[in-house]
Amino acid sequence: MFRSRIRSRLLERYEGQLFRQMADNLPVTTTRRTGYATKSPLNNKASSSSSPSSSPRITATTSAATAAAAAAASPPSRNGGQGQGKEGAAAAAEAAAALRTAEMRESALRAARLRRLAQHQDRLAEEEKKREEKREYKRRYDGAARRWVSTIIALPILLVTSYYLFDRLVLGKKAKSLEKYRGKKADSDGSR
Repeated sequence: MFRSRIRSRLLERYEGQLFRQMADNLPVTTTRRTGYATKSPLNNKASSSSSPSSSPRITATTSAATAAAAAAASPPSRNGGQGQGKEGAAAAAEAAAALRTAEMRESALRAARLRRLAQHQDRLAEEEKKREEKREYKRRYDGAARRWVSTIIALPILLVTSYYLFDRLVLGKKAKSLEKYRGKKADSDGSR
């Protein structure tokens, strides 16, 4: 249980480091859909959000992946891709930045999956521990209940028999005899 908690905390720390690293490496731009200030490898221009009260969000845009795919799909130039000029260098930089962003995002998602798995394992271990404690409690309860019922049943028998045995052995009283009853019964049967 403690190992999974430690693993969960380490994964949370690792995930936080990845997000901070991703946030520090990418320049700030605005997206068309949300209007929030985001960090994207597409443009090197930093622009503010359209609404001043909105908080900056870090999002991976699909245009970064499109730019990386376009740069990867473009045919190399005759001199080995070296002479493309500023556009080629910018496209290569965008592709590299998009690749780094995708790798960081994938590692952050992997860390989150591992953290969720560790939390799930913690939950299962705690549930199993509770079930085991319940089973152990039921076993002890059943044993105590059996002893209590046996005591309740045996105690009256013990008290009554010990009283009569004390009367016979210590006080010297004789055991009740059925001779009188048998004699009366025999007489009543014979007189008929």
